[in-house]
Amino acid sequence: MQNLSIPSTLESHVLPIAFSSTILQGFLDLHDLAAVAASILLSPADHIRARYELVGVNCTYADVAQALTIYSLEHGGEPVECVRVPKEVALKAMEDRGVIRDDFGRRALEVMFDYYDTRGIPGSTNILRWLLGREPTTWEGLIKRELDTASK
Repeated sequence: MQNLSIPSTLESHVLPIAFSSTILQGFLDLHDLAAVAASILLSPADHIRARYELVGVNCTYADVAQALTIYSLEHGGEPVECVRVPKEVALKAMEDRGVIRDDFGRRALEVMFDYYDTRGIPGSTNILRWLLGREPTTWEGLIKRELDTASK
């Protein structure tokens, strides 16, 4: 979830993505991941040979834009719109920022964008809920936490 800059998106009112905004995706809050990692490190015997698929929430990027829009409108801002960016434009921007450093990285992102465009990466939220002992963080919760923390 933290790969999206919430303040920048609210400022621009645009959520640019290089794939369909209507395909279901799985998201994980890094605070939830840290909580699970801490729990495992404190009780390693309980997790011997365990593998966990960690998904906090399943939704589309259109849903993410809607959650951002609700927060924005409640705070006197503008709606946020998902805008599909051509794959080549997105890849070029990533190269310019140093995210892509070689042909392998570029090809991996091309394949990932194609997969996200047709299948997404949803998953079960049950494992994370069980490991956390609570509901995983939602987009609404993340937005509120990140922006309330930033304003203090």
